[in-house]
Amino acid sequence: MHTDEQALTIMGAIVARPDLFNAKPDLLHKATRDVVVAQFKDKGFTLSKFRGMTTVLGRPCLTAVLEELAAPALASLLTKLDKANKGLADEGRLAISHLLALGFGGIEPSPPAKAAKSAKPKVAGANEPVRLLHQSKALGRKS
Repeated sequence: MHTDEQALTIMGAIVARPDLFNAKPDLLHKATRDVVVAQFKDKGFTLSKFRGMTTVLGRPCLTAVLEELAAPALASLLTKLDKANKGLADEGRLAISHLLALGFGGIEPSPPAKAAKSAKPKVAGANEPVRLLHQSKALGRKS
């Protein structure tokens, strides 16, 4: 295919006449999943785009795609959309539920947690390099 218009025409024909394109239904499933997952992996993919996709695809289709994602891909998507809750990626169904709630506007992303400041007092000269005795003498310093 040379143009996006040709690709969209073919996709439209497949949708309009699935009876003509039923020789390998597994390929159709894989192709549709791959198109959606490629959007998730795009650097410009945002929560706004995800919410648009949820509206267009609907809950059953989006859930089916999310359930087929491998754990690393699910973690990547969750991190991209809600950095503060990226730990949910290990939870499987909980992560999918969280993504669906984000997509359908049931919840908003949590603000990222600020790193706690260290309570350790700073020691003067802590960043000064350690010199050996002969190096100190060469530099005109006393140890």
